[in-house]
Amino acid sequence: MKKPLVSNRVLVIDDKTGTSGKENYVRVGKGFTNFTKASNSTIDQKFYIDESGYGNSEKTGMQTIYSLTGDRVVGDPANDFIVGCYEKLGDDVITTAVQYDEYAPVASEAGSYEAKKFTCMVNCTNDGSGDGGGILAVEAEIHQNGKAIEGTYNPTTKTFTAKASK
Repeated sequence: MKKPLVSNRVLVIDDKTGTSGKENYVRVGKGFTNFTKASNSTIDQKFYIDESGYGNSEKTGMQTIYSLTGDRVVGDPANDFIVGCYEKLGDDVITTAVQYDEYAPVASEAGSYEAKKFTCMVNCTNDGSGDGGGILAVEAEIHQNGKAIEGTYNPTTKTFTAKASK
């Protein structure tokens, strides 16, 4: 039985510094001390007359949100990009990201992992605060837009390959 660490769940984000329209994925991690992935589900709940007051629920929608808290680390590409979104709007906070788990390698592709790529919106809700004498604390949310594309990701080459559609 394996118990993965939080550090084994990896999120890389395009910091928009790539050339010729190529994505430049950087790992989200440096400075961030908490990483929470949540489904933000929409639940349709009904209480039918003939069910004696007992409810029925259906999950009718969801949007994955990654919440991040931690320290401001100047010079880390992901931390700089995320905090840099604080005063931006519209397309300036839209990018792509890939999430993969280091405990889910692809046997047929050395160095690659099962992964999901998605468009996302970066919402930096706090670009730095805290008590006197302390390190600046930052908070952000990365909202997945739409359904993710399944595939594989190679962190060495920073390449995502979509699964062939059936």
